[in-house]
Amino acid sequence: MNMMNIDVQSHLEIEKHESSLYEKGKKQWGVLDTIIVEAKRHPLSFTEKGYLDQEWIFNNSEHTGLYWGKYLNIHFYLPLQIYLKNLTIYLIEVEHLAYKTVVGAMTSFMTQIVPALEEFGTPVLKATKNSPFLPLGFLEPDDIALILNKITKVNGQIGEATLRILDIMEKTQKRKEEGFNFFTAGLITPWQNEGTVYSSYLKQMKERYGLVSETRPYSPFTDEIVAQIVEPAMKFLDGICVSPSNKPNKTSIENLQFSKSDLSAPIVSILNAVKEVRKHSTHTQCVKLINRDKKFKKLMAKHERYISELHPVLAANRVNRPDDKQMHGTILKSWFSKLFEITQFAAVWIIALSTGLRNVDLRFLDASTCLHYSNKFKIWYVKADLQKTNNTIYIPIGPPAVKALKLLNWLRTFDSTILIQSRVFLFNDNNDRVKNAYMGGSTLNTKLKRFAEHYGISLTFDNGTEGTCHCIRATLAGYVGRHSVLAVLILKKLFGHSNHLMPDRYLHHNVLVTKFRDEKLDQMHSKFAHEIATSIANKEVAGIKGNELLKGAAHLREKIRLENDSLTEMDVHKKLTDVLKEIILNDIKNEQTQTLLTPMGVICMRATNHSTDSPCSATINKAERDKAGVSRAMFGTLPQLPNPAQCIGLDCPDALATKTHSLPLLEQFDWYTNVYRQCTDKNRDIDEDAKHFIDTYYPIVMANDMLTEAESFRKKYSSALCQLYADSKPEGYFGV
Repeated sequence: MNMMNIDVQSHLEIEKHESSLYEKGKKQWGVLDTIIVEAKRHPLSFTEKGYLDQEWIFNNSEHTGLYWGKYLNIHFYLPLQIYLKNLTIYLIEVEHLAYKTVVGAMTSFMTQIVPALEEFGTPVLKATKNSPFLPLGFLEPDDIALILNKITKVNGQIGEATLRILDIMEKTQKRKEEGFNFFTAGLITPWQNEGTVYSSYLKQMKERYGLVSETRPYSPFTDEIVAQIVEPAMKFLDGICVSPSNKPNKTSIENLQFSKSDLSAPIVSILNAVKEVRKHSTHTQCVKLINRDKKFKKLMAKHERYISELHPVLAANRVNRPDDKQMHGTILKSWFSKLFEITQFAAVWIIALSTGLRNVDLRFLDASTCLHYSNKFKIWYVKADLQKTNNTIYIPIGPPAVKALKLLNWLRTFDSTILIQSRVFLFNDNNDRVKNAYMGGSTLNTKLKRFAEHYGISLTFDNGTEGTCHCIRATLAGYVGRHSVLAVLILKKLFGHSNHLMPDRYLHHNVLVTKFRDEKLDQMHSKFAHEIATSIANKEVAGIKGNELLKGAAHLREKIRLENDSLTEMDVHKKLTDVLKEIILNDIKNEQTQTLLTPMGVICMRATNHSTDSPCSATINKAERDKAGVSRAMFGTLPQLPNPAQCIGLDCPDALATKTHSLPLLEQFDWYTNVYRQCTDKNRDIDEDAKHFIDTYYPIVMANDMLTEAESFRKKYSSALCQLYADSKPEGYFGV
């Protein structure tokens, strides 16, 4: 909203030019009226309500709205109401904050700050027509601190939204386009006054009042629970087809529509029979007529086993029970309601597990925009507008999710295109409890839980918390984390995160991912330790570190032999390997040595408590010291990490070469050997391969002085590689 053309005077300017309170008030209200006139010309993009309406419903959802009249009496608080409305428009349309964030901040201000302002007895943005009022800047930082302390004492808590809205008000007060200075001139928050930020100030307040609580991440459901839920949920999708049309630019609604074959699906045909009878009967007669309907009876007989598989309780309530002769096989209304409900939430579970959408984004899926098919990539995808971040994401989905979306679309009762509706079937003509199609967040969580309970599945975690829609999101994140090395990138795209920190939190706090990664890490460490131990026991190591380890292994071998002279040489060898593996594995797990394979084909066995520079990091560390102006003595008090990218190979005293891991060194040695032999007069018995080598590489070798490099490499590594691979090469190969 642009108010550049309005002559908005600050309160200080009005105070300076007007002598009486009447003149000041009249001038203020003149400016306010001008702001209102200009604002009314601005169409609101997020609500169908008018600017002066006392209720702003966002996206036609009563669960996301601002109720100005409920908290601010327009007769007294019109100045404050106008300011908050203009600030709301700015935050949504300019800053693009999520509706939920803005509603939370505004509601916190109206429900917490405004009542506390009343106790001050000063007319801060409060006045009747033509009476003077004060800007928010009238409040000193200490006054605001007092208000916040009062709120904390009365409510026993203080929310981030309360401090955040004050912080926003302070930072936006000088925006001329919106004329905010007229309402907030001179506002200084306590944290700004102290030179800190609102989050730090909030933390201090919580610590002061003992309100600090540990934030628990959302727990993921185990694979067993997911499997138990998916198995029955998938039965509801039986018979529904997934067949993308060749028609270009097919709309979402067209993609979601049932075909004739879809109407023959078991659950659809049963529920459709109920719907058809209901169309031609009153709600009082409906259940009776359904029970008598021949088509319905035939369907129930045909799908008797199917209904029983959906839920035994449903089947038991459907037939005439021996202990209740008065039922005469009548199916109760509650049976139908239950069947419609679990059908809807079988589909919701499949979609939630497939997309990982937040509760609010699931509830706002729109039939007119959500489902699409890419003829180019041959995949289905869901288009979702995220409420939290105000961006749109595209999520690839498989056939089960497509079927679930089609089923939800068919179940819609209200004219609204919202896909997951608050009610999917109404027996009564008038139901005052259901006013719109939108389902509340707590209702969705409750129904997800209720579906699981139908099948005896508990969504309560060991810590006592209840499973919610966001736990499904954490579950999907965990699955991706356990099955892809690109988990952070995939989740960032899939969940619509704006940075890499949020998806990393989903993985870092996911107990299933942590357990899976720990298991994989243990397997990798165990394998690596076994390979190194075997190499040492077999005397297939080289280098300075290799010679040290061989001496230590010799002492261990002798100790094992002395402790049990009945062991055979093979037994001693196996025992030595096991002991060496245990020592190396403990060093890895306790992070006592680096134990990592470098690009130079050697294993870095540097101790982690080294405070001196390793050969591979010395140059970089010196440059960093010089840049930071830190002395070497001070820099050397902390352990220094090696830099594997700059590994110098076997020249390093911490480098271990093994027959298993140093094959890249042998390959490089072979290459340089060819260079040395075939490009000098030392070549002999030149075969076809050698001739090809000369033809291909000779110009390159001679142009880059590789002969000197080849000679240097061979001198450096010939002894170590001969020690490791002499049995696989001709005699004299390493001594040329």
